Amino acid sequence: VDREKPLRTGTAFFVNKTGQLLTAAHVSRDCVVMEAHQDGKTFAVKPKAYSDLLDVAVLDSGLPRASSIALRQNQDIVLGEPVTSVGYPLQGLLGDSPNVTRGNVSASKGVRGSMGMFQFSAPIQPGNSGGPIVSDNGELLGMAVSTLNVTSLANLGQIPQNVNFALDARYVAMFLQREKVPFEVIQPKGPGGLQTANQAALTNTVQLNCYQ
Repeated sequence: VDREKPLRTGTAFFVNKTGQLLTAAHVSRDCVVMEAHQDGKTFAVKPKAYSDLLDVAVLDSGLPRASSIALRQNQDIVLGEPVTSVGYPLQGLLGDSPNVTRGNVSASKGVRGSMGMFQFSAPIQPGNSGGPIVSDNGELLGMAVSTLNVTSLANLGQIPQNVNFALDARYVAMFLQREKVPFEVIQPKGPGGLQTANQAALTNTVQLNCYQ
């Protein structure tokens, strides 16, 4: 295995206290070895289940956890509600600390013809794929999967700003239920805030490296 340079990098987060993580399927595809990095520690992870249709995958770390990111009961999202995105973008260019950006739920649908996505405005970069999109109450609203191709649209005379897409947590829940992967659900609370969102997201998010 060539560990000098990863085949690709991305983000993952703990979805239960048994040590299972969620990430984007396109990040974990065709990896001989996958390693997660958090707080200066490195540990191996192995694929458990995936869906190319939804672009989601579950990984096993075998490491019990004190915390994980819970889903909102009924998985409803509110247009305009603030969100926090955490990820590890542009590895090799930026440092290896988590990158936190803020935005809001800007649309309940993704690209025309797509299914199971919502649009959010928190800026993301390559490497953010698989990262959690978290509410101000620390609930998982979705998982970052893609952004519009600015270069292609610029050639058409259109310059989009912060048009990014997440897999809706209701589809995450259906996938986890189908694969019999446990997850927690919490009831919506009051308005919450940045500190709660950061605590939930930063504590449970890791950098993911895929090697061949």
